[in-house]
Amino acid sequence: MNLFAYLIVAGSLLSVTACSQSQTDRIESGSPQGIMPIKISLLGEKDQLLASVTDRQKAGKIIALMNAKKPLLEKMMPIFKMKLIIERGEGKEVWLLAKPGYLRQQIPGDNQVFYMDKNNQLLELLLDSTTQP
Repeated sequence: MNLFAYLIVAGSLLSVTACSQSQTDRIESGSPQGIMPIKISLLGEKDQLLASVTDRQKAGKIIALMNAKKPLLEKMMPIFKMKLIIERGEGKEVWLLAKPGYLRQQIPGDNQVFYMDKNNQLLELLLDSTTQP
């Protein structure tokens, strides 16, 4: 199975696709089964490329952070300004992101909001100076 991951953070939206834990473990371990092409890109307003990650360990950490999201129990609707898209094989999930770590899957009629405790780690992995294009 091919794993292609694109993390696109546009000035107004964020979307994410999650891997299963076994897929994340294979990506992080670098095992022969885990050798899958992966690319995560960070886009700003007007779709300008801000950063790109192709390192499998960093990509695995980003996916693991996204998988650690928790349902938000408060009744609120944050203003989502970023979009995170991770594509793998033919599958694709799109998530909307709002600061400081609110997520919502971009599916019509699905208004469940999640919270991600480690939002800063996600952004640090994406914006690390070694990942700049």
